[in-house]
Amino acid sequence: INLSMLEYYLVVFIRYPLAPAPLETQPTQTKTATTATRSGVTLPVASRRTEPYGELVYHQLYQEYTNYYIPSKVPQGQSNGFAPLQRPSELFIRITVNLWMEGQNSLWPTAKAVKDFQERRGAQTPVDLNTSFDLVRTKYDPPPYQISRSLHKLVARAVSDGAIMDMAQDMYAGYRGANPEILCLSPTMTILQLPFFNYIRGAFRHASIHVQQSPFYAALNDWLVWLEPWNTRHEKGRVQTQRIMNSVSRTHAGSTTPSSRVTYPKATQRSTYKDCWEPYIASNLHLYTVPLALFLRRSRELDFSPREYQRSLNTVQRVFRVFSPQVVAVINKLLQKEAGSKWSSVVARHESNLGVFVPPKCERGLASCQDDMQNLLEEMYLQHMKKVDSMDIVDRSIAFIESFFGGGAYAGEEKELRLVISKAKTIVTFPNDFDVIPSKSRLASDSQDRSLDSDRTADRVSTGFFSDSGLEKISTGATKCNPLEIGYFGDRMLSRPGSHEIALLIPWLVNISNFLNSRLGLQVRKEDGFARDESLIPKRVNLRFLADYRNLVFMTLCYWLLKFIWG
Repeated sequence: INLSMLEYYLVVFIRYPLAPAPLETQPTQTKTATTATRSGVTLPVASRRTEPYGELVYHQLYQEYTNYYIPSKVPQGQSNGFAPLQRPSELFIRITVNLWMEGQNSLWPTAKAVKDFQERRGAQTPVDLNTSFDLVRTKYDPPPYQISRSLHKLVARAVSDGAIMDMAQDMYAGYRGANPEILCLSPTMTILQLPFFNYIRGAFRHASIHVQQSPFYAALNDWLVWLEPWNTRHEKGRVQTQRIMNSVSRTHAGSTTPSSRVTYPKATQRSTYKDCWEPYIASNLHLYTVPLALFLRRSRELDFSPREYQRSLNTVQRVFRVFSPQVVAVINKLLQKEAGSKWSSVVARHESNLGVFVPPKCERGLASCQDDMQNLLEEMYLQHMKKVDSMDIVDRSIAFIESFFGGGAYAGEEKELRLVISKAKTIVTFPNDFDVIPSKSRLASDSQDRSLDSDRTADRVSTGFFSDSGLEKISTGATKCNPLEIGYFGDRMLSRPGSHEIALLIPWLVNISNFLNSRLGLQVRKEDGFARDESLIPKRVNLRFLADYRNLVFMTLCYWLLKFIWG
């Protein structure tokens, strides 16, 4: 291969993040300011973490090279096609693809992955969109953070090309006809589509989800930018490139670039999708479906604990907002591959571009992801209810006050959760009466129906365990257990503090109760705690009810009421 000095420099420059760092070089440096004391000793007064100078310069240079070599222009109102890439531009893109996307991780072709999957699960196991997680097979090597950060600039630059909008509008209006050789993609995106598809699959399947700077979140940001080119803001003014790039080559056709930038909508902002973007979705169909299936499978691993709940919820909302009802309708129509479809030739060209990595057919569309979606919603709902149940009287009072302003755990989070559930119904076509967790009224009606039908009731003994006939009904599938109907097993007086109790008072009240029971000879076995005794006379003294703030409030109100009446 004969390379010019500039082309050889590009190879060395793009390979730089893959080179091992020197042993004495630390990934981060700490800059500490010092001050002198009267005794002459310098003491640190402030410190901050700074990015290594070489990485900062490299990122800035790569951004300038990307703006210089990747063509981009503002929309002209009509498509004039895409200008062919010049040799330096194509070389810049393909070196990036080879070293950063394909060189690190090589995924199995779809046929090989499907064969291995069916050997492990059975030859009759259906293969559809729901099995996308199992079809990603590779020995994953996470790319350095510098590569993930630079790739985002490359993707954003390619998507911001206004010629893509012109092409989409012309194809939608029928000016381009049904030419199977036309994709609603620029030459840059056509080259990037396959390696970017595998890059997203590998990161979503194997990258850590619990680290903020993980390749998972970097790939997520890149993927969302790729899915929504309509978020690009174009300005008519033209901005000169940096002087450093003008000094490299003054004869390059891209010495000036239009002012186009990708905007990042909020997680709760509505999609600005328009019907004219249907050709773009058809040209990237499997980039909408397969990464979504992988995300739904992995998103259950997100941390929905009270500390990280809002951040994890925001991640889910960012993905769901892309799949508006209009986008979902287009995707499902394209997946069904109806005969004579307007964009069937475009989808065929897109699948041809993916080659041996094209995913299996999926006639059910996004509905095949219902199981993973339900698992995600259940995790979010249960973690939210766990947070609400663990709130003490102070937290509940604050949440009650915040609910008047549309915030807090009661109004704010529940409202966001309902919106997420509503969008989930649209994406995977859940029925209208779908509930993540059955409501109390439905549980009551189900329990009543089972009580009227003895064949559907699992018999229990007095201690709460299943009888032999109850176990037989469960094993044969005649009935099933509801986890919300399981009673408490153990001594309730020694149970964990509830959300309605003052935890500080419980140990004192339990010790006093045990002391009185030992003095009065009212000892009860702990094994009897689950049995339901219908006697109104208590078997022992239990003062734990005084730790319930509801009882304390009621007794306080009664005291003030009696004091007001009787003076």
